[in-house]
Amino acid sequence: MRKALFTTILAAAVAVPMQLATADTSGKRIALSNNYAGNSWRQAMLKSWDKVGKKAVADGVVAAADPFTTAENQVTEQAAQIQNMILQGYDAIVANAASPDALNGAVREACDAGITVVSFDGIVTEPCAWRIAVDFKQMGKDEILYLADRMPQGGKLLEIRGLAGVFVDDEISAGIHEGVAENSQFEVVASVHGDWA
Repeated sequence: MRKALFTTILAAAVAVPMQLATADTSGKRIALSNNYAGNSWRQAMLKSWDKVGKKAVADGVVAAADPFTTAENQVTEQAAQIQNMILQGYDAIVANAASPDALNGAVREACDAGITVVSFDGIVTEPCAWRIAVDFKQMGKDEILYLADRMPQGGKLLEIRGLAGVFVDDEISAGIHEGVAENSQFEVVASVHGDWA
């Protein structure tokens, strides 16, 4: 699943600026802008990017598929990272954003420079960027629906959340609570945020 997602992202990022699917992308350079790497999902994402990116370079699909991860999970640092990618002349930037809207200025700069921007997971709201989005709220609700199917008698739930203040976490939590409201046999007795940074 993860490999397929990253192959799709890589293909979308290099193909979007081309008019034809058969256009030569072998000279194109793509960069990953990642806002942190502090959990197992992010580590798996980076490994997938590395594997798929190296193969794309080796096969001559693109000239480069370079990953960049910020040292801290800060919007200002990721914005500077994207601005550096613009200066380095990348043709496409794939972003897992620290904020849906705080990076919009840097993303707009990239688009204005003719760079294709594709955001995923942590998506951006800047209209010029392509967004590969998941309905995180529905995902949270689906977790409760799964439990309702497997445990019809219900039970008490401990909600273990992701990074505090990250919109993905907020959406998943909202879905969980909506699912619990519709399945009163469950009760969220506590919610805790993990220290994933």
